[in-house]
Amino acid sequence: MNDELMDICDGNNDVVGQGMKSEILRRGLWHRTARLYPYNSKSEILMQLRGKDKELYPDRWDVGAAGHVGAGEAYADAAIREAKEELGKFFEKDELELLVIDKCEGGYGEFIEKVFAATYLVRFEGRLDEFVLQKEEVQKLEFVSVADLEKDLKQFPDKFSPHPDEYWERLIESVKKRVGCVK
Repeated sequence: MNDELMDICDGNNDVVGQGMKSEILRRGLWHRTARLYPYNSKSEILMQLRGKDKELYPDRWDVGAAGHVGAGEAYADAAIREAKEELGKFFEKDELELLVIDKCEGGYGEFIEKVFAATYLVRFEGRLDEFVLQKEEVQKLEFVSVADLEKDLKQFPDKFSPHPDEYWERLIESVKKRVGCVK
């Protein structure tokens, strides 16, 4: 695990201290993550296949880019940093649209995730070959239509990193609305 200094939060998302990522996850302390979903005018969302050696949810499909928010770092800055690290793509802060900050709890193996997760959307009309993958983090990328994503989430839920159903529904409906599929 790449250890890093992160903010520790209380149950209201107020920073109450700092600690190392490994200790925060081991003890199940509240902390912050940021997710960035590129989408396009064809109602497609950029999905990544997580690395085989990831500590959390290896070999599963998940957001375009995501990661833990560092100590003193803003959510949007973390989302931009993660996109640059994982996808080799820089987005400007004014391109990001905050969709929601979710309060989530879950676990995987010895890790306890208690996070405030900021989800951002960013419109991207480019091509997959514009991305440069961080091989330790991401195996591959695909643009997936929202229709196919809806079907796959129902038929093959274990292909995806676990998120509540309402998380996926909100994401899909938000993209549909932005590209004119839903009023």
